[in-house]
Amino acid sequence: MEKIPTAEEHFEGMQFSQNKEYNAKLIQEVAKKSREHTELHVKAALEAASIKANAKGEGTGGLNTDRGNLYWTYAGNIGKVIIDKDSILNAYPLDKIQ
Repeated sequence: MEKIPTAEEHFEGMQFSQNKEYNAKLIQEVAKKSREHTELHVKAALEAASIKANAKGEGTGGLNTDRGNLYWTYAGNIGKVIIDKDSILNAYPLDKIQ
């Protein structure tokens, strides 16, 4: 995964004022609010992914959970669980971020 810039790095170079000290302080405030806003959406996205993720197993059998762990059982054996990556990546619509 590529490095995601910090909020300050993201807003770096923006000119709100000719006063450098005021500009730096304003960028810090905007970055703080941006982090708070982003945190709300990340939590919502993770919650959506935890609900909407699709999983399937190999062979015949059924999907089971035990203390939050997901496993596939068939003929008394525990098998491999395959998580559908797209179901996670598309669980939270980006247009919710406003």
